[in-house]
Amino acid sequence: MISVEKLLKRVAQALVDDEFVLFDRSFHINSLNDGLSAIAMVQPQITSQTKDINLVAGQWKVNLPADGFKLLSVNHCGGYGIEPVGLEQLNHLHPDWRRQTDERPENWIVNPNDEKSFFVFPAPESAVSIEIDYSRNMSVSDETESIDINEMYEQLLFDFMMYRAYSRDGQAEAQQAKAASHFQVFQSMLGVKQ
Repeated sequence: MISVEKLLKRVAQALVDDEFVLFDRSFHINSLNDGLSAIAMVQPQITSQTKDINLVAGQWKVNLPADGFKLLSVNHCGGYGIEPVGLEQLNHLHPDWRRQTDERPENWIVNPNDEKSFFVFPAPESAVSIEIDYSRNMSVSDETESIDINEMYEQLLFDFMMYRAYSRDGQAEAQQAKAASHFQVFQSMLGVKQ
């Protein structure tokens, strides 16, 4: 867990703005939320969560939880593994797959048109539970909150927030250079090729 308050203070100290005069807390919180979104888009496993989802009889389309950004994997159904399969392949081999049912799903399919849902095949004959891993859309609204990701990623968020602050204040060449440096560190730590 990363303390938002601690991170905001760390950024403010680095900017020599302990009283949040140059950059108010809301600016830093917005920058933090943008950093969380960027992290989730590039490395979705960083914001991953494992959760059980209950399916009803005949259900083949499954929605991610409300905080879901992207499905990472479907792990199992009652201890039985579920294999990924491509939608095109499934449509070719089983054109009526949406109407087929069995004791439990054997395959999961990425929904190519919606990252917030996925399909299972065959649909269960009765209610079952499946375990999924998904990337969360994370945000904070005030500094009393904590961010539910590993503390080792605090440096990533710090560098993104510093980049945003120096970019906003970047009229001078030195500020622009500092912004570019922090953004380069952020990208490098995320594994983005430059």
